[in-house]
Amino acid sequence: MEQWSASGTDNVLEQAHITVLPFRTYICRISLDALSSYAVPLLHQVLNPEHDSNRFFSMTVTETEISLILDEKSMEGFCEIKGPAEGAFQTSSSHWRILQLDYSAPGINAVGIVQSLTLPLARANISIFYLSTHETEFVLVPDTQVAEALAVLKESFKLSEETLADFGDRLSAFTLGDAALDGGAAPLLQRSPATMRRESAEVSALLPRHPLSFHTERLQLCSVRKEHADIVGTALLRLIFFPRSGRRFFSYSETDYELSIVLDEEDRATLPQDFVRSSSDRWQLIKVGDGDLGFSESGIVCSLATPLALAGISMFYVSTFSHDFVMVQQERFENTIKTLEAAKFDCRVAKS
Repeated sequence: MEQWSASGTDNVLEQAHITVLPFRTYICRISLDALSSYAVPLLHQVLNPEHDSNRFFSMTVTETEISLILDEKSMEGFCEIKGPAEGAFQTSSSHWRILQLDYSAPGINAVGIVQSLTLPLARANISIFYLSTHETEFVLVPDTQVAEALAVLKESFKLSEETLADFGDRLSAFTLGDAALDGGAAPLLQRSPATMRRESAEVSALLPRHPLSFHTERLQLCSVRKEHADIVGTALLRLIFFPRSGRRFFSYSETDYELSIVLDEEDRATLPQDFVRSSSDRWQLIKVGDGDLGFSESGIVCSLATPLALAGISMFYVSTFSHDFVMVQQERFENTIKTLEAAKFDCRVAKS
């Protein structure tokens, strides 16, 4: 069986750096029966993606909810809506800051990236909200813990010049011993493969185990350049407001230059072919948890990323307001089930 080691991600991580985006965000939820009430602000977000460093928008539609990540300015348009029943629009009680992993090459097939980011944060007991996109990875941490998160991650990742300028003084308040459970550990890329596997397994054994539902739908990871957003916008809105069925998974996120989209094969066929790039792989979905996961528990992402990384399985991860979702390549699906069962997860195959 292929084994993961730190060197397996060197080509990506040695050139990678982490940037804290310069604004605060909310994590929000719209109930499915209230979707039409929020059509106007959703139309604006999808049809008018802006090259604005103070803007962030991500939306994931599942069979139970619409989950959003909104910057404070975008949030205003949703809060202005009056009339829906109480509970139709919910928000996280606190602000979140977005840590963006910048690297030179797409890493959706690279093994261990999610684990490399989340393992130090799990050690430090920092809860996170995670978003993979076609272009990069985003880790959301509570605004009150952003300096602590950076203090942990800087031992394994470079921090961008802007982030060092903004947070350098606050980082000096943390020592590695304060911010991590294993204060003597060497930076990620300096550890031997055997040491990394041992440390990962030790930490993973202490992390939470939520039930997993394995779905048979095949998904595609796609991207559209922002200048083509108006060309695909109508088709995307049709998928959002007029879905084919209740069981579905659709995720849409803006990055600096692209729209990152996750959707099933039938929905992919409805988009303009000449303006959408798709990964050659097909991916299958795993739902994490059989109830609301909440925002306070740490280690959920790492609990899954670690055994998959050790088994050489790449992953794509999307957190939502109520649940988390993992995507793995179709050809590794059966191996993923065996790997996670061996890691003491309760694995269930969802009915079609």
